[in-house]
Amino acid sequence: KVKAMDRNYVRGWWKENSESLCRLGEVFLSFGSGVLTIICFGSPFWIEEDERHYGLWQSCTTTPKSKCSPLSDAGAAVLGVRAMLVLALVCGLIGWAISMISLVLHRPSFLCAAGSAFGLQSFFLFIGLLVFTKKIHSSPGSQGWSYSIGWIGFFVAAVSAIIFTLVALYRYRNPDMTQRTQQIYAPLSQWNEPGSSDSDEDL
Repeated sequence: KVKAMDRNYVRGWWKENSESLCRLGEVFLSFGSGVLTIICFGSPFWIEEDERHYGLWQSCTTTPKSKCSPLSDAGAAVLGVRAMLVLALVCGLIGWAISMISLVLHRPSFLCAAGSAFGLQSFFLFIGLLVFTKKIHSSPGSQGWSYSIGWIGFFVAAVSAIIFTLVALYRYRNPDMTQRTQQIYAPLSQWNEPGSSDSDEDL
């Protein structure tokens, strides 16, 4: 009996809080993909050699003192990677903004738009990292942690795109779920509903 009660409690708790946990997971993924992209974009550890390391913007020496200077010999590959990562950052920012709006409006179309934005972010990241991979193979150095973070950001963005798209399709097929979400997050969307304020009721 005790085990049955515990199972019922867990099922009830999950049924009541699963929607909130899923929304928190969506926000965490969308925010994490953007942070990882920014870190790999700005850090100078894409390629590491014996006495220096460099990234997309800076070249740093480790001996005798650590010193960084702007990357003066950026080739076509580096310029192409810069362009791809800028596009990835823009798409990630748009996806994050749309995902925040979806917390208030609860419409499947916003979730689908966010999934498309994160899909474009992962696409641009993949192209940029693939181009830089060829540059690493042709250089005497080895890949640095900035390059690895870029690949992690790509996978997080891809997972975000898949999850947002699947949730949007599920909401399209189950309109009742959208109504239930509106009830859960009613305090966030009261400003968007006419006649919900106390002042309107008084009038």
